[in-house]
Amino acid sequence: MLDEKAFALSAVAVAVGWYLLCVVIVLVSPNLLFDLFGFIFHGVNIEPLKRADPVNLSLQGTILGLALWTAATWATFYVGAVLYNQFRR
Repeated sequence: MLDEKAFALSAVAVAVGWYLLCVVIVLVSPNLLFDLFGFIFHGVNIEPLKRADPVNLSLQGTILGLALWTAATWATFYVGAVLYNQFRR
């Protein structure tokens, strides 16, 4: 049996790390983010997604995004653990 809350919090810890890494990449080298995206989604034209001013991060937007990402990750992995425990029986 999985402890649902511990599993969800573990996933949140990892997701927050990835989110903050993404924020750093956008601040340090915004074009690198698009290059990485291009490597993952072969053949997709991402040029229209690029902005004239690629670094358009506000502290408020970053915090809101982090909060939404955290909530979505926690809920997803909590429900996943509940389902796992149900299916395991």
